[in-house]
Amino acid sequence: MWQLSNVISDAVLAVVGLGVYFTYFSRVPLYNRLLWGVFLVTISMAAGVGACRFAGVGWLVPLHVSLQNVASSVGIMSVVVAVWALINSSVVSHQVWLTTLSVGFGVFALLTFTALSGFTLVVQSLGMLATMLIAVYGLARGYRKATWIIAGIMIVGIATKMPAQSFFNATDLYHYSLALTLVCFGKSV
Repeated sequence: MWQLSNVISDAVLAVVGLGVYFTYFSRVPLYNRLLWGVFLVTISMAAGVGACRFAGVGWLVPLHVSLQNVASSVGIMSVVVAVWALINSSVVSHQVWLTTLSVGFGVFALLTFTALSGFTLVVQSLGMLATMLIAVYGLARGYRKATWIIAGIMIVGIATKMPAQSFFNATDLYHYSLALTLVCFGKSV
């Protein structure tokens, strides 16, 4: 079934995610950049496939769900570690990068192949909470750009609370809010 507003909002999110990655993270050390890339590119991939799905390509539904789960597990783990490294001005090592991906894919496997699939939103929420706490810690340490991370988390947090029967399409509002959050994250570098 064709859902034009969802196609547009998902396409905007996909483009913004890739744009933020290539605009803001080109000067970040390699493994830090790869962590940010995992976060931003998994969101962009899920959004791109989502745009096709909402355009009526029904056979993409399982791929879309899987990519959403990857973004909600591997992507979330990556951004938590990336923000920690950013706040502490540290360079992520190859070992930390691989460990982060391993833990993220482990969480993905648990959420996808077990009866724990209902915990996807819990993992997302805990990731947002951890990222927010790390940003507050950074603000307390004097890293003023941490306010961009805090603002981004607040924007997407508020969007998740939008009632389904509101003036705006809740899915579209979430996509646009997430796109704005990604821009905020880019501005934090």
